[in-house]
Amino acid sequence: MPTKRKPGGTRGRRETKKARPRVQEGYTALGLRLEMTAAAERLGWLNPTKLQRKVIPFILAGRDVAVKTAADADETGAYALPVLHQLFDTGLAPTLRPFCAVVTPTRAATIQVGAYITALAQELPIRVLVADNEISDRQQTTALTKGREVIIGTPERLLHLLKQGYLLFSALKHCVLAGADDILDSPRTSDLMSIMDRTPVRRQTLLFCANLSPAVKRFTREHLFSPVEIQIAAAAPPPALKHELWALSRDRKSRALTELLAGDHESVLVVCRTRKAAGELARRLGRDGEPVVTIHAARTSKERERALGKFKAGEARVLIASENASRGLEIDDVDLVVNYDMPADPQDYLHRVARTARARRPGLAVTLCVPEEEPLVQQLESQLQSRIARRAAE
Repeated sequence: MPTKRKPGGTRGRRETKKARPRVQEGYTALGLRLEMTAAAERLGWLNPTKLQRKVIPFILAGRDVAVKTAADADETGAYALPVLHQLFDTGLAPTLRPFCAVVTPTRAATIQVGAYITALAQELPIRVLVADNEISDRQQTTALTKGREVIIGTPERLLHLLKQGYLLFSALKHCVLAGADDILDSPRTSDLMSIMDRTPVRRQTLLFCANLSPAVKRFTREHLFSPVEIQIAAAAPPPALKHELWALSRDRKSRALTELLAGDHESVLVVCRTRKAAGELARRLGRDGEPVVTIHAARTSKERERALGKFKAGEARVLIASENASRGLEIDDVDLVVNYDMPADPQDYLHRVARTARARRPGLAVTLCVPEEEPLVQQLESQLQSRIARRAAE
């Protein structure tokens, strides 16, 4: 085999190129250390998502960020990877004083986010505490006494630990608000404000939300320092997805859902605006003999996990979720998505319906729409750049 001559090099020296794993090329290109790319690889994250590519460099540069995006695993990676990168060389946290706090809207989100961050930190000199409401104070304070660099919890749980003196934020360097709109558009706002009052003025604040509500915008102005504002649109719906709009009066929604469930659908996701509506609908379907499970903020994390497990295993054909609880649900291959209430934001619609029609399989998304929601329909059609097929419910 003839030798190759490298320009400007020595004759007879063969040019060799070592194949490098894609994961290292992708994540290290963003400035993350190799230990973080290895952590990403353990979770099957081979290349950065669009969101991660946009957000990670700003976080590594120490900037505050306010990000509007559909909640998902890539959101967790967008802040967890650069924060863990920065904590890698910081050293161990002192007793009761973590360096990073991740504030989540619900217990279920705490468990989900905690699982991702714990897995990412598994091979790193970084200790994580998932402050689950269902775990005793004694167990959590024992862990904090030994030192934890990262703590994850709801506003209620974190504030409880702070008030009891089990937790101090005097050494906090990074404050992450995951699902900020779900927190700020609820009575838990006061708990969050009490937490922020206990954090150092000099900190990095990272805010992630699905909707830029007035409350989120006000919080961003008051608590973030010159933030980089980033908006990531949800991916376009799958081409095999069929959209339908059922125009009806509010009192006919229940009957319309019964008609939909009479079809040949193996798995159905129904999203209601409130947890009260989700609970009432689940009870009615249960009385009718429909195998159904429900997920909303009033359910414990164990109840949510059990419900999701039954749905994924096919033991329950229908999963009913409140609007807030539906964000970040890790389910796919759903045959039918029903928007029992019209989403207020087109991005929420796109995020929900993306759970069907995957791998080129056919899927159906039906939205039950009352007359006063027509302006929301027009916004959605503008986003989709097409008119949704209408059907008058009988």
